[in-house]
Amino acid sequence: MKKPLTREEKQLQTRELLIDSARTVFSRDGYHAARLEVIATEAGFTKGAVYSNFSGKPELFLAVIDANLDISLDNPDMTVVNAYHGRYPLPPETQKLIDTAQGFALATLEFTAAAARDSELRPQITARLSRQLDSYTRDAAKSRSDDDPLTAEELGFFLSALEQGTSIHILAGGIPVDHSAYTEVVERITRRA
Repeated sequence: MKKPLTREEKQLQTRELLIDSARTVFSRDGYHAARLEVIATEAGFTKGAVYSNFSGKPELFLAVIDANLDISLDNPDMTVVNAYHGRYPLPPETQKLIDTAQGFALATLEFTAAAARDSELRPQITARLSRQLDSYTRDAAKSRSDDDPLTAEELGFFLSALEQGTSIHILAGGIPVDHSAYTEVVERITRRA
């Protein structure tokens, strides 16, 4: 017989369902157009469940960013930018994952622009960007040579800028990226070429 969930386990489960629903709704509708009622309904709850777990839309969006960072930092081969997207047909489930990731990336651009102008949100988005940058810095530290004139932090910054810039170009115009050229540039930056 299955043991009933504790109150804390139920709240964690509700929170996770809301985060999953929010990822879908933000990806589909964008940050500004997404409505908390829709997120709650698609998760099977009322809007009150959102406010029981989050102070509002910004905190919920940050929770989705945190969940996405956990996934991407635990799986470094997964990236928001899929260099092959649009170049040949993909299985429907893979295409759906890519579309969701790209939709959420666009919503993140909306949120980041708004957060940059908000003195309360700016430090929170900066903390998430720093977490991502730290991951790039660790990767750079593993591959840079001792005689490299750039520090691991500088290399990490440029790796982050390369991926973020490439992402923006792809998201804004659907510009396909040659995966081998992208890999070559990353290898040159990290001195692995």
